[in-house]
Amino acid sequence: MRPAAAAVLLLLVGCSGQGAPDRAAPTTTAPGPVEGASLALASPPLREGAWPVEHTCDGENTAPPLEWSGVPEGTAELVLLLQDPDAPGGTFTHWVVFGIPPEDGSTAAGQTPAGGLEGTNSLGETGYGGPCPPEGQEHRYIFSLFAMAEPTGLQQAASLDQVDQAVSVRPLAGVQLAASYGR
Repeated sequence: MRPAAAAVLLLLVGCSGQGAPDRAAPTTTAPGPVEGASLALASPPLREGAWPVEHTCDGENTAPPLEWSGVPEGTAELVLLLQDPDAPGGTFTHWVVFGIPPEDGSTAAGQTPAGGLEGTNSLGETGYGGPCPPEGQEHRYIFSLFAMAEPTGLQQAASLDQVDQAVSVRPLAGVQLAASYGR
């Protein structure tokens, strides 16, 4: 595989000091997205690069609103991940959503994208688990949105390993949105 065509995705599982299982984070190497793809992801509360307290474990612990556009033609479904690459035990996955219809869209605060199914996060639960770094630390939290060329075939509560395997299949496009939160 050509280096320019490969993207190393540090996906799934770790420990963030939230009582998660102590598993090493698998590393998935997936081919890069199609050149010229214009997939975009935004969240008005995250525009300044800081995570609002209301969307963390110190607040209401609800997902921030999200907006996405530029979904490439031929997309079978979208996959959304929220991960903390700075977690003490390795990458910690806070939210996993797949099966999102392949169209431009948005979701309100506290909502799962319409039509999406949630997988099991690093807490061993389905659903959103907001940023919650250990006291005295600031971590980066990264949303990754993938436009998948083929359906993932995943079912509600799919494991992190199943999601890792599905995302390792060549995405048509991918985009990230990052913000930091400290306690």
